[in-house]
Amino acid sequence: MTSPVYWHPAIYHRLMKILYGNYFEARYKSIADLIPDYATVTEVCAGDAYLFKNYLKIKNVKYTGLDINSSFVKHGQKNNIQIFEFDLLKDEVPVSDYIIIQASLYQFIPEHEFIVRKLLASTKKTLLIVEPIRNLALSSNRVVAFIAKYSANPGENHKIHRFNRETLMAFFRQFEEFESTKEIEGGRELIGIFRK
Repeated sequence: MTSPVYWHPAIYHRLMKILYGNYFEARYKSIADLIPDYATVTEVCAGDAYLFKNYLKIKNVKYTGLDINSSFVKHGQKNNIQIFEFDLLKDEVPVSDYIIIQASLYQFIPEHEFIVRKLLASTKKTLLIVEPIRNLALSSNRVVAFIAKYSANPGENHKIHRFNRETLMAFFRQFEEFESTKEIEGGRELIGIFRK
């Protein structure tokens, strides 16, 4: 069953703001800083397309959002966002200069290597993988921990596996395209930068 967090973009947005607090905008700003004006961008697991609406639209990028959640897709399309229902395990990823996946790679464990190779095959320039390295489900804040623990099912299955800094870095280093990481303010997430 889909977690309540994914029932509607407004619910998702509000709860993500609670989870990330003062660092909510930091991830989006960090990603946007790596995307040049007029680039072609595909965001898989795009969610509510907040990155595009608030950070990439002003850069005049050609954006395509992809997400498995039909509610998010319909909401985005009603707001004139080019976003489509999409199963990353099965469907073909559009070729773009930049491909982005935010805080979703853990959803594909144990097929995460297949997913990264699939994304790299469709990337003309750069793949950006943004992934948590501190599990909010273990937060000392009970509200944050509860939301994080029960908000990890976007429509397939509830996922329990997570990366930490060491396991994520070890995974990234398997790929010859891996260039570097950028830590997002607050220390909860890393951006893996892969260049073609």
